[in-house]
Amino acid sequence: MANIIIGTAGHIDHGKSTLIKALTGIATDTTEEEIQRGMSINLGFAYFDLPSGRRVGIIDVPGHERFIKNMLAGAQGINMILLVIDANEGVMPQTREHVNILNLLGIEDYIVVLSKADLVEDEMLDLMEDDIREQFEGTPIETASIVRVDSLSGRGLPELVNNIDRLADRIRPMNLTAEPRLNIDRIFSVKGFGTVVTGTLLEGTIRTDQDLMVYPAGIPVKIRNIQVHEKNVDLAQAGQRTALNLSGVKVTDLQRGDILTTEGNLSKSYIVDARIRVLPDYKRPLKLWDRVRVYMGTDEIMARAVPLGTEEIPAGGEGFIQLRLEEEIAAKPGDRIILRAYSPMVTLGGGQILDPATVKHGRFDETILRGLELRGTNDVDAVIQDFLMNSDQPLVSEKEILDNIQADKSDLQDKLSAMKTTGSVLQLGGLYIGSDRLEEMRKEFLRILNDYHQKSPLKAGMPREELKSRIKFVAKGKPYDLILERLVEEGTIRVFGSLAKAPNFEVVYTKEQKKLRDELETALLDGAYAPPSLKELCPDKKCLAVIDSMEDCLVRLDQDIVIHRRHYEAALALLQEHAKAHGSIALADFRDLLGTSRKYAVALLDYFDKIGLTQRQGEVRILTGKEV
Repeated sequence: MANIIIGTAGHIDHGKSTLIKALTGIATDTTEEEIQRGMSINLGFAYFDLPSGRRVGIIDVPGHERFIKNMLAGAQGINMILLVIDANEGVMPQTREHVNILNLLGIEDYIVVLSKADLVEDEMLDLMEDDIREQFEGTPIETASIVRVDSLSGRGLPELVNNIDRLADRIRPMNLTAEPRLNIDRIFSVKGFGTVVTGTLLEGTIRTDQDLMVYPAGIPVKIRNIQVHEKNVDLAQAGQRTALNLSGVKVTDLQRGDILTTEGNLSKSYIVDARIRVLPDYKRPLKLWDRVRVYMGTDEIMARAVPLGTEEIPAGGEGFIQLRLEEEIAAKPGDRIILRAYSPMVTLGGGQILDPATVKHGRFDETILRGLELRGTNDVDAVIQDFLMNSDQPLVSEKEILDNIQADKSDLQDKLSAMKTTGSVLQLGGLYIGSDRLEEMRKEFLRILNDYHQKSPLKAGMPREELKSRIKFVAKGKPYDLILERLVEEGTIRVFGSLAKAPNFEVVYTKEQKKLRDELETALLDGAYAPPSLKELCPDKKCLAVIDSMEDCLVRLDQDIVIHRRHYEAALALLQEHAKAHGSIALADFRDLLGTSRKYAVALLDYFDKIGLTQRQGEVRILTGKEV
């Protein structure tokens, strides 16, 4: 059974607060100013029980234009709206603006309450109902139930409660498996307890003693106590109005608009990409650099609008925009936003954030626009593929994917598992890469290697470190190594020692060069663990060029000493066998094992240290455990 939050909406003095008191017995106008004015300034909260036994929360949101910011704060997390319309006055400008905002926030379930019905003849009420359906044609209100109510006499209240109960049955439960998230709408201090915040828990669950983070400031807090409907509980669930007693933070450290969630659950940024709809009522287009007020959750931030793929978004039209924010926000893909004009302060439109942590990019970049178009659909597979293809790094974690697409964690895991089965996504070392992106990398590796081979035909291969430095979009360390390992495993690249080469590349020698290579290899084989120096082997540059081509059969220990790979591998095997048996190996022991001089034993040991196979400790070396 879903937790239900009901919100009221409508023009000032149309009877929202009186209706809530009639339903719940709780007065939501509580401040002296609110009572004197006879209107709601801040959000009011109450609750009541339905005939089914379900307890529902209800939020009284302000109706006056001056308090529209509070109305927006209250609309977050609402499942159902009671649209209150005075039977004497009918639909008013703030009524329409409230409905526009609620539709932009994606709220679909409404009951229209025709209030103060005892003051109007039934014939006039019939006409009023027809007018309401006509004015809201094409919206969910056109087909919503309309209940005639008089809160003072009690007329229509039982019918209204039954309508609420029926509608509550079909409301989809909120996501309880996601990480918890609560937009803070009230902050105060309670003597003896300290900082208390309230809000609607939008997703997940919160437990006492749980460690959470306040975004965007990044303040760690602990949940000391939880209240739901004025009762202490150990657990709060998505869809519940919640009061949380926090430790580790002062009242002055927080502000309305902050978000309480787990660390790493949100992306922080000054730039977001979104898809929005400009309301027909706005009467003018949204243009480049228009200054707008952005409402997200319970926060209000100033921003500049940058239309994408078009010069402007006309009234009644839809399109992509980038918002250059004046303050940092914390968000997830799919979060709803409302836009109001800077002046006059009227609602101009709203929509959804598609990329919550983007960068400045071209307004007419086809790749960006295609990606945003995909993000605006429900095709999660296509969105994952697009993200994997265009992310800054080719290998990304599951969390990075989840942070950049609109999907539940369990759904994402199922999607990735299915995509791995079909081969459209691969998992390397716990990270993910799309098959198309891997093919792009494959071509890039081969292009660089083939270019190197063409320019250096006598070199046996390209140094792996040089290859790493020339590959685009591959960070140093693990991602590069994982991709290289995959390409080697599948035969796209051949690697030996410190070199890499294209699979079909072989050095082609002239007869003179082939004869010289054979002579050099024979000399190195005969030299065993005391080979001739490079100066002795090569009197000229032609000879050095042939030496460079022999990396497949020799190892260069330093500037003047090379050893045949067969002897190098034998020396390594002797060292490993001795070190495993004795725990370490001394220089003298290694020299004696090889039957060589101190000079060559030192050169080999220093080389093993350099490549990380051994580590020097005082007068001995120990094995590091690194694989050859």
